[in-house]
Amino acid sequence: MITACDTQDFVPFGREYVHQHPGKFQIQVQNVAHTDPGLPLLKSFRDISIQDNGRKEHWSFYSGASTTEGRGRFDEELYVNGHIVVWSRGGQDGCRSVIKTFTMDTPVIQALWCKFVIPEKSNHEEICTSLDTKGKLQTGVCVVESSCVSCYMEDGSEYLAALPFQVANVWSIKNGLLFERTVSPSEFHTSKRDAPNQTTVFSMLHPLDEVAPVIIKSGTLGANKTSYLTDNTQHIVFSSDDPSLVLTYDTMVGIHSAWKVRKVLQTECEAIAAMWEQTNSMFTPVHNLNQSSSMSRYYGNLSAQSPMVSPLRSYSGRTPHLMSHSQSPLIMNPPGMDRRSQSPAPFLDNSLHRLHTPSPQMAPRTSGSFYRSPANMSVINEAIATEWAEPITPEICLEHIWTENAPAIRDGSLGKSSKAFFTRDLCGQQYMCYLISYRQQLRCVKFEESNDLKRIVFGTVNIIPCKDAIPIEGKDLLIILDISGVLYVYSGITRINRLHVPILPIGSLCNSLLRQTTPLHSPVRGGVFTSSRPSSAMETRFDEDFQLNQISPVATELDETSHFEEFPLGCALIHALRDNVKARFTIELSNGHMFRCTLPDMTNSSGIDLCLRALKHMLPRDLAMQMIGRWLTVRNSPGAVGSQTEWAMFTSCLLGMMGYDVGKLPITEKELETSSLSPVSAKRARTSDHGTDEDWEYLLGGELHQFMEESVGDILGLSPCQPVPDSTPLSHASTISTSGILFAYMPACFTALHLVYEELKLNTLLFEDLNHLSVLLWQLSHDLRCHLYVDYYTRDFPKLLALPIVPSQIKEDQLDKMQYPAVFISTEVPSVYSWILKSLEGLSPPAQLYIPNVCSNMQNIVSLYALLLNKHMGTEQAIDKCLRKVPSS
Repeated sequence: MITACDTQDFVPFGREYVHQHPGKFQIQVQNVAHTDPGLPLLKSFRDISIQDNGRKEHWSFYSGASTTEGRGRFDEELYVNGHIVVWSRGGQDGCRSVIKTFTMDTPVIQALWCKFVIPEKSNHEEICTSLDTKGKLQTGVCVVESSCVSCYMEDGSEYLAALPFQVANVWSIKNGLLFERTVSPSEFHTSKRDAPNQTTVFSMLHPLDEVAPVIIKSGTLGANKTSYLTDNTQHIVFSSDDPSLVLTYDTMVGIHSAWKVRKVLQTECEAIAAMWEQTNSMFTPVHNLNQSSSMSRYYGNLSAQSPMVSPLRSYSGRTPHLMSHSQSPLIMNPPGMDRRSQSPAPFLDNSLHRLHTPSPQMAPRTSGSFYRSPANMSVINEAIATEWAEPITPEICLEHIWTENAPAIRDGSLGKSSKAFFTRDLCGQQYMCYLISYRQQLRCVKFEESNDLKRIVFGTVNIIPCKDAIPIEGKDLLIILDISGVLYVYSGITRINRLHVPILPIGSLCNSLLRQTTPLHSPVRGGVFTSSRPSSAMETRFDEDFQLNQISPVATELDETSHFEEFPLGCALIHALRDNVKARFTIELSNGHMFRCTLPDMTNSSGIDLCLRALKHMLPRDLAMQMIGRWLTVRNSPGAVGSQTEWAMFTSCLLGMMGYDVGKLPITEKELETSSLSPVSAKRARTSDHGTDEDWEYLLGGELHQFMEESVGDILGLSPCQPVPDSTPLSHASTISTSGILFAYMPACFTALHLVYEELKLNTLLFEDLNHLSVLLWQLSHDLRCHLYVDYYTRDFPKLLALPIVPSQIKEDQLDKMQYPAVFISTEVPSVYSWILKSLEGLSPPAQLYIPNVCSNMQNIVSLYALLLNKHMGTEQAIDKCLRKVPSS
């Protein structure tokens, strides 16, 4: 069982701040310069929405790093309640401060963090499909309303853009946004013509750009099909910027698909243009201003019956020289061309902060000018049909890369994932996970990049039964809410152990929770909540096979008939998991109360961290997962911290996984005895006030007695104190268990730990870790019959000579059953000091072994000496001669 730490009651900061907010208010200003009688009507249409925004309150978290020295990392919170958005920031000390608050005219659909890039210059020759653009990075907050989006950057700049449709959802991508428009019921019965005005997803790479329709590319290699994303049954459920992917769900077929997000290619724009010309071959430009073309009438009719309007640029119908009869109405800019210079600056005037509707007094239309017409406000009349409409050049392409297998029974809209995320296990394997609440399943798909780093390859789908799940990105772990209501810790698809969440501190909030849940005078069995299960099934156990999770708060007295010892979080009590930031997450209970928890660290010792990374490199992936998972459980089990030192726990845990009888080893026996004398065990009632033989042995083994015996004993002529002879019969020498998960890989573990030993030698600040590691390596080298290594460690730490020599638990015939790595050297001890000495003497020592990303100091120092001593060689040649990388398993 793993114990969470820093559990506290949680309330969103924005919820408390909104109580002090004045709310929505507006000062009416009479502006005589804009007296267009159609503006109030357009504003009324803009405020109309066909979607039901039942979710009034929502919030999200984001983790960032402060540029100010001493501030460290912080969490940002975006809280939305109706028309109000609260942007706050807080650090590890729990103090939060408001950055900005926004009060919008219409209810806020969504607020999210965004990033945009202003390119340094447009490069028409070099076309790149990556969304990584060189230029000035702008970060800030994006507030989305039904028909407009407001962006507030951290550098102080503000942008506001009207949208030609009503927004259903907004998704953040790398250096941009994706908008999913609302689809009216009438569109489900409209025949699809793959036209840009029927696109359901649009992109925006900067607020000064116009929203552009998104195209998709699907099919096999050599038979690809490029088209607009007009399928109104496809819905985005998740987006990510690293890797740049989106996950969609088809409500008709009932399957999820993954798409790579990239910029469009010139060939794809040409294919779209050719398809558009072929589809509209009957469309011929006319110059009669009173005659409406069939294409313009088509746009007008479709837009009038649906809340969306085609994202079209409008050319003035009074300039017939712009296009000839032989020209196509689809005139596209080259991909990558920055259209921000075409954005009308007068339309960002403060006086039009909410209408976004150009009038003849504001911006007189000139020949060939681009502007947002009133058609973008979901109102189209016959006057607009007299103007030429050109589709906007697509900027984003969704390239299909994976689709899950079609289910035998289609779930329809119920099968849509309610949550999706990326996670990785402790060995670095990446997974895409999406939660199907209807099926109570978490589907995990393994994926990795191809060798050329141009494609993403997906594996099979693994299913974990659960109610909810959330990734712990800072720990490469996964928290699973099991169907039974128990919290488990996973790493990838491997279950590690249960999660024990203590409710601390318990106050008025928790007391009210307990009173609401526990009926008065109901039978209580040492806990807060009653259960219909038999008493035999409610016995509390903490062994590894126990399948119930318990949350134990500080005991409190609420009445005379109940004694609250523990707070069981079972079955229907935990409602959801949310708000994961680094190692922190929120537990939401069924009654609305929330608790903020932190998953404990793997270790606080730099030396143990290096050992774990080295062992993970040397062991097979599955075995490394078991090893790290068991150590995480031992280190963070209830009551483990404080009973003994972390190095003692690590030594006992590692030797136990190798199959040792840890209680009969001399290097662990003393630590076990010390841990048994902890303050917890000292509180037990004593049978007698008289001393025992164990007390005498403890005094003789103390450092104070040894010091006094050496300094004062000889002066006073005192005879040495002898320990009390052990009257118990001698126990037989124990034998190592070959069923230990690390038994066959003991030589590999020994090699990895020795290289960490050499790495710790190069850092004087880690001498204490080096001291502890030497004891572990001395034991392993003695049992593996590596006598040169025993002598090597004894010369570095002569205190090892004081350790008693006991028969090895490993027999000679068991040594042949072990797997020895190719880098295992028993005839010579790899030593970085010895390598430097021999190199300075002009000798040619063998290449020094090192583990990448673990032995960084060793790699740097040996590389430096290699360059100084081999000036006639090239840099890479000299380093390759002196260093030898240990291959991973």
